[in-house]
Amino acid sequence: MTDATTTGGAAPRLQTDRLAALRDHFAPVFDRIREGAVGREMASGTPGERELPHAEVRALAEAGFGRLRVPEDRGGSGVTLVELAHLVADLAAADSNIAHLWRGHFGYTELVLLRPDSPGRDEWLQRIVDGAVVGNATSERTGTTLADISTTVAPDADGTWRLDGRKFYSTGTLYADWIYLAADRDGERVTFAVPTDAPGVTGIDEIGRAHV
Repeated sequence: MTDATTTGGAAPRLQTDRLAALRDHFAPVFDRIREGAVGREMASGTPGERELPHAEVRALAEAGFGRLRVPEDRGGSGVTLVELAHLVADLAAADSNIAHLWRGHFGYTELVLLRPDSPGRDEWLQRIVDGAVVGNATSERTGTTLADISTTVAPDADGTWRLDGRKFYSTGTLYADWIYLAADRDGERVTFAVPTDAPGVTGIDEIGRAHV
């Protein structure tokens, strides 16, 4: 496989011209995020006053931050992992909390990129290019490893699939359009993504530790 993920086995290269252009592109968004960072942090532990950065995350998505790793011929920026790290570091310098909540999105993007023959890959790449944000909700309080899950998925009476469970430490899901998660299906651990506006899906902010 040769695309933005690998370069024929060589280490990802840093293309300074492209990185500089992207830094210029995102600079106005980063500056607006930086202006409100202290206020959001000061109110973060006060019940009823916590300011969630929904607008800031959406502004990043609309500016193309979520499609940085998607290859250029698919509508993304095609950056290497090294270049992505630089841009995330720039965002973290403006607001480390907002930078952190993109972790699940970029992790899911890598899964899509690393599975070129998987069903739905083209559809997922297009969603990401169109601005969809993916959050991660794998962790639970039922065990000590990611494999210890109590969430289940099973066919309902009408033939649709029913998902039952609660996920914790789900950083980023409050701002996402899709949630990537794991569940038990008849003793088998399966992973998939569900839209955040699906019936029965509820996200709760537990002072920074979102759960769904």
